[in-house]
Amino acid sequence: MLPVFLNVYDVTKRDSVKMLNAVLAHWWAPVKLGGIFHVAVEINGIEWSFGKTFLISRPGVFGVPPGKDPSHSFREKLFLGYTTLSMEQVSSILIDMIEEYQGRDYDTLRRNCCHFSEDLCQRLGVSKLPDWVYRLARIGEAAADFVNESMNDSWSERLQEMLPESISWVWASWKTSSEESSTKPPVEGALPVDPGMAYPPL
Repeated sequence: MLPVFLNVYDVTKRDSVKMLNAVLAHWWAPVKLGGIFHVAVEINGIEWSFGKTFLISRPGVFGVPPGKDPSHSFREKLFLGYTTLSMEQVSSILIDMIEEYQGRDYDTLRRNCCHFSEDLCQRLGVSKLPDWVYRLARIGEAAADFVNESMNDSWSERLQEMLPESISWVWASWKTSSEESSTKPPVEGALPVDPGMAYPPL
């Protein structure tokens, strides 16, 4: 049987993020509220995670030595149990997930490293991620969904009816430019949002 660990990082290396996470999820606190974390699943000496890439040739799933992600500050290691799968079976799972988790599909709230790690842990048959690891992300996702539902076309039309013509025109222009920018393809050759999360699997 192979032991499986969850490696938790403070996102980026900024002291302000470390301080926030220390307040919301102190190591010795009996109840952790949440924080801004990057996570990776460690198995057989390599930790696996998922990040943003723009090029098809660069996979979103990547492997690095445990606790050595260059873009984030390592925080702690959590034991998730043992998998009864062989290393060959684990490798097969990772190959499948490399195909399923494309870097261009990464979304900060809806398809991130926590979703990948949760999925991988489920396939390995070990414990799920602690709720505090991505509680803030879930809250953010729910808030974003609420805003998106509120900002539908009928709501926009009602708002424009209440606004003076000049302000209404600005609102319509902003909405159009926002929609266009959200559908623009990334520039070919652009660097990933987080360069440290774009390594190919080992």
